[in-house]
Amino acid sequence: MRGWTASLLSLTLALTSITVFASQATPGNETREALQAIEQAAEKIDAFEADIHMSMTMMNTPVNMKGTMKILKPDFMRMSMTMDAPEGTPPNMGMMNQEMVADASTVWIAMPAMKMVQKFDKSVFEKAPGGTGGMSSQFQDPSKMLEQLDSDTIQLIGEESCDGQLCYLFSGHLPPEARKMGGPFVPESMKIWVSKADGMARRMEMYQQDGKTLMAFDISNVKINPALTAGDFTFTPPEGVQAMDMTPMLESIIQGMQEGSAPEAVEAPQPEGE
Repeated sequence: MRGWTASLLSLTLALTSITVFASQATPGNETREALQAIEQAAEKIDAFEADIHMSMTMMNTPVNMKGTMKILKPDFMRMSMTMDAPEGTPPNMGMMNQEMVADASTVWIAMPAMKMVQKFDKSVFEKAPGGTGGMSSQFQDPSKMLEQLDSDTIQLIGEESCDGQLCYLFSGHLPPEARKMGGPFVPESMKIWVSKADGMARRMEMYQQDGKTLMAFDISNVKINPALTAGDFTFTPPEGVQAMDMTPMLESIIQGMQEGSAPEAVEAPQPEGE
């Protein structure tokens, strides 16, 4: 179970670190026009709610996670996920739940089944190369998902229906620096489906170098600009559960990134009695 905890933490950090190498796109005319169109549409989004589904392979085991996501720009995020219990999980664990909350100053990750809460000082993310802008930076502007890609490789493949929306379908590779430094959860290439109507990504697929799917991420039932406030993004650890401050570990990982080494699946501190 500790290995799963470490892998989940590493995946979270890897997904965040991908955006470090974002660059301004300089693709062909057709692709550039599509990118400009969705950027203009996404500028109208100040907040959103959506259902999410992720499928991936962790520790050679297929994993499916589903849940909900809320975003209020520029600082707030709440993501609740339920993960199918992996093979070998004790029967009393049932489903594994995880909640990530970002308020103005802190990122919280809670795993109730394990009676575990981790917290991160958001300011530490600004120390990453290029600055990530916080744990939720990749979701705050849905069109920014495309900025994870090497600008020279972004291509508009065409248009497809996705979540009942007519979407642009883009493909591209991550920059070499991101692939080198990102560890085992950073893909070689990606495909991203983005709604033409609102500029909101509806699906993202990540691929390994051999072409196998590393992860698929779906966003559905999207509600644009719901009435969210900062109060919707508060978090208090459950009674009797002490939050573990993971900021020093994250600082160590970021220092390694700055020195050119890839982040690894770090073993997270465990609560007493585990």
